Amino acid sequence: MTTQFEFHLVGADAPEGELDADQLIAIVGSLKEVATKIGRSETSAEPVGRAPERVQQVARLTIGLAPGSTTVRVHRTGVAGALDFVSAEEQAFDEKFDELVQAFARDERPKWVGDSLALATSHLISALKQTAPAVEFTAEGQLRCAFQTGAIHKEVWQTPTPPSAGVVTFTGRLYAVNLKTHRLQVRDDVGNEVALLRVVDDARQGGCSTPMSR
Repeated sequence: MTTQFEFHLVGADAPEGELDADQLIAIVGSLKEVATKIGRSETSAEPVGRAPERVQQVARLTIGLAPGSTTVRVHRTGVAGALDFVSAEEQAFDEKFDELVQAFARDERPKWVGDSLALATSHLISALKQTAPAVEFTAEGQLRCAFQTGAIHKEVWQTPTPPSAGVVTFTGRLYAVNLKTHRLQVRDDVGNEVALLRVVDDARQGGCSTPMSR
């Protein structure tokens, strides 16, 4: 069985059973992002690139609004036609998702949360802040936590900004090369993208670790 999670949006500026389209899209998008990051972690997948099929199976979500209320329902979709059996990875996913929401309700970042998941979590926090002043989070109908969205500090979940001057090392994957303009595009495991302009001897660059002056 998959765990049914619910975010009851208390004080949302919308009629019961409805949400502003942009707000709903932001919540759904950030929930998917968080799910994918947890899924990659629990299946030991690479943090960047196309998510493997197993990650998609573990992290695929079904999301909807509860009838007559501003409550967002979330649960893992599971594999169509599969037996009613929860794997260790799927159980760990549910536990980590539950723990993650309770952590940001306490305004704390657990040590097991890496920068990639932390960034995704900050997006979910932003979406909830824009939608309702308070949230009640439940799992299988049991209240897990209630919190004021305005009391959550996104800074807890954000990666420190690198210095604005000097030489830094950016480690990521090379995913675009223009040999005419000598421009490279690199993406790290958090999703940050950096354009490298006028790269010397760009035809030989491998996209591993490139020192940059800033």
